Amino acid sequence: MPPHLAQELKDMIIRHLPLRSTRSFALSFRSKFPPEEICKRIWSELFKEDNKWIAKLLKHGFRPILVGDDLNDVDRDSHKHLYITLITDDWFDDCYKPELLLDSLKSQDFDNNKYEVTFKDSNIILNINGPYRSGETISVNPRNIFAKESISTTALIWGDHILHQIPHKDVVGIGTVNKNNFESVDTICAIEVVRSKGKRWNQIFENPVQQSGFRKKKKDPKNPRLHQGWEGYADKRHRLI
Repeated sequence: MPPHLAQELKDMIIRHLPLRSTRSFALSFRSKFPPEEICKRIWSELFKEDNKWIAKLLKHGFRPILVGDDLNDVDRDSHKHLYITLITDDWFDDCYKPELLLDSLKSQDFDNNKYEVTFKDSNIILNINGPYRSGETISVNPRNIFAKESISTTALIWGDHILHQIPHKDVVGIGTVNKNNFESVDTICAIEVVRSKGKRWNQIFENPVQQSGFRKKKKDPKNPRLHQGWEGYADKRHRLI
C-alpha cells in the first residue's frame, strides 16, 4: 500500500469491509492482510454474528472445524466455487440441533440430499453432513477436500488464527496412502486434526457414490443416527483395512 497510509489505517479499513472487498483491497496493494483477519472473516462469511449453534458447541466443550484445501483460496479474488466441509472435534449428540445449525448460517440454499449449503452472498459451498446428522462419518467425495495435485488438505479450527496444513502422512485410507495415490482415498478416508490442548481427532469421510461397505456393525437402537463402530478401522498406520 502507499507509504502514507499507516498499517493501523489499513487494518481498520479491512475490519469494516466484506470479505470479497477485503480480498480486492489487499490485492490492490499487492499485500496480504493479517492471517488472523482472514480466519475471522472466513467464519463471518458462513455464520451470523449472533449465531447460537457455535455458542452451544462451545458450552459443551466442542469446537467447529472447517476442512478443505479451498480454504487457501478464500483470501484470493477467485470466482470459482470453493468447497469446504464443516466438522466438529468430537461427536456431539447431546447438542444435536440441525435446525439451529441452519438458522445460524447466513442466507443460503440448503440441499438436504447432499447436505450442502450454497450461500447467496458468497462463492462458498459448505458441506454440513456431519454436524447436521450427528453421524460418525461424513458423506462427501474425498477429492472435494483434498488438493488437486496431492493428498493434503487444510483445516481451520474455531478460535485459532492460522490455517493448519494436513499432509498426506496424517491421512489414512484403503491401503497405503502415498502423496499422489488418490485411489487410496476415493472410497473412504480419515484425517487427523489437532484438538485443543494437543489432543488429536480422527474424522472419517466416505464417498456417497462409492460406498465402502465398512458399516458392518448394527446401528445403536437407542440412537439410529449413530453407528456403533467401524470394522477394521485404522488397525495399522495409513490403513483402514
